[in-house]
Order: sequence, then C-alpha cells, then structure tokens
Amino acid sequence: MAILQPRRSSPPAAYSPSSAGSLVRCHAMFDAATKSDSAGVAAFVLMDDSGDLRMAKAHQYVGIGDPYVLEALALRDCLNECLSRQLRNVIIGEDAKVIIDKCCNKDTSDARIGALLQEIMLLLVDLGDAKVVFVGRNRNRVAHFVARRALSLSPSYLKGFDFVSWFNSR
Repeated sequence: MAILQPRRSSPPAAYSPSSAGSLVRCHAMFDAATKSDSAGVAAFVLMDDSGDLRMAKAHQYVGIGDPYVLEALALRDCLNECLSRQLRNVIIGEDAKVIIDKCCNKDTSDARIGALLQEIMLLLVDLGDAKVVFVGRNRNRVAHFVARRALSLSPSYLKGFDFVSWFNSR
C-alpha cells in the first residue's frame, strides 16, 4: 500500500466525499514538534488520492513537551478530523515506528500513552477501513513542516492559519 507524496496545488475550500457516495481514498500524515519540555505541537495533513494537499491542521499543547505523547495526540487529532469529515479508505502514515507498531498490534500497555492508544483504537474501529502504516521521515515531510511552522505561531493565530496556502507558496 503506497503512501502518496503531496503535490502543491490549489485545493478547493473543503474536502469531502463525492456527492455520488463513492468512497474516497484519503492519505493522512501526522507529526509533532516541540521546542521545550512544557509545550509542543501536534499536526496532520490530508491529501486526496492524486496527492493534492487538501487540509493541514496543527494544535498547540501547553504543558506537554514529550514528543512521544505529542505524536499520539497528532494521530488522535487526525482520526477525529477524518471521522468528522466522514472520510473512508483512509491510509495514515507516520515516521514514529513505535506508535505505529502499537496501533497495528493493538498494544495499549504503554504507561505514557496507554489511555491515548485506547482512544485511538476506538477511533480506528469507528473509521472502519482506515490503515495505519509506517513511512520514513522523507515521506512525512509535509506534516513535519506544518508542525515546525506551527511552533512559531501564537495559539490565537494558529487557529486561523492557512497551512495549505503556506505550503503551496513555498
């Protein structure tokens, strides 16, 4: 199962399944970044099957600077977005192999992120046809760029920041 490389494009304002009701394959990537042990960012991007970047979001978490926890939060945020948009056939890629392995093996025994992993497992069940796969850092570069950019933004500015336009202008 291949994960697409994102392309720069002019995406539509909203990305949703087609009105004909056919299934849309969506590729999602997530990542996290931290600048201190007391603050970090969880980010994700959504691409369509042709690799066009359709959405990118990031959330700052004050009081959480553990990259491992932030990666799990990024996955949870990504899954919640996919559910809210009723996306199907979602392929989710990340370069945090430990978290991907825990998801694939349904291992929620981790002391730091066990509760988050349980929530992630429930979200994956709700999505039904989602697949979580490991990808190398190079394949996850757009989510990484979004997370890094979000570190430099204030929380109030971050909410309205258009990451897709920012990425396309690079």
